[in-house]
Amino acid sequence: MLTSLRNQIDQIDKDLVKLLLERYEVIVEIAVIKRKNKIRIEDKERENEIIEGITANLSLNDTQEKYIRNIMFAVHDSSKSIQKSIS
Repeated sequence: MLTSLRNQIDQIDKDLVKLLLERYEVIVEIAVIKRKNKIRIEDKERENEIIEGITANLSLNDTQEKYIRNIMFAVHDSSKSIQKSIS
């Protein structure tokens, strides 16, 4: 049972990494556009709107919502760091 669940988590993690790498490529493109157009990297209002939009349409309990929000904020923080390193 535990082995099976861990195998599921391993597969999910592999899928997440693929998606995060796809996201990374888009982040790089966004950073280039922002640099060329002198657009600020950080936009807290947009970040909050995105995260609210992600969680608003899901039926989440409090723990699930906190889990998703924490992960999404970490993803956004990482994205901003990448953009800053490119700019």
